[in-house]
Amino acid sequence: MSSPFERIGVIGAGAMGRGIVQLYAQAGIPVVVYDTQSDAVDAAMLYLRETFGKLHEKGRLSAAERDACLARVTAAGSLQDFAGCDLVIEAVVERLDVKRELFKALEAIVTPQCVIA
Repeated sequence: MSSPFERIGVIGAGAMGRGIVQLYAQAGIPVVVYDTQSDAVDAAMLYLRETFGKLHEKGRLSAAERDACLARVTAAGSLQDFAGCDLVIEAVVERLDVKRELFKALEAIVTPQCVIA
C-alpha cells in the first residue's frame, strides 16, 4: 500500500479504529492511536499484539515484520500527540456534537496541511 502520508493518527480505539491502525501499521506507516478511555487503547494494543502474532503463526508475517508492525504503533496520551500527523482519522462515537468538538480541538493542534477525516 502506497500512501502520501508519513504519520497517521487514529482517534477511537474500538473495532473500527484498531482495524485502521492495523492496516496502516502493516503498510509500513507509523500510527498514533488515542481514545478518551485509556482502557480502550490498552485493549487495542493487546488486540494488535495478538493479531500480528496470529499472522506470524500463520506465516503471513515474519517475526521481523510482526515486530516492525508493533513498533509502528504508538499509544497517545492526549490529542497533543497528533501534532506531527499529516492524516488524522476519527473513529469515534456517531454523534455529530462529539465529532464537531473533536475536529475543532484538532484544528488547533495539527498543521494546516494535515488532512482530518
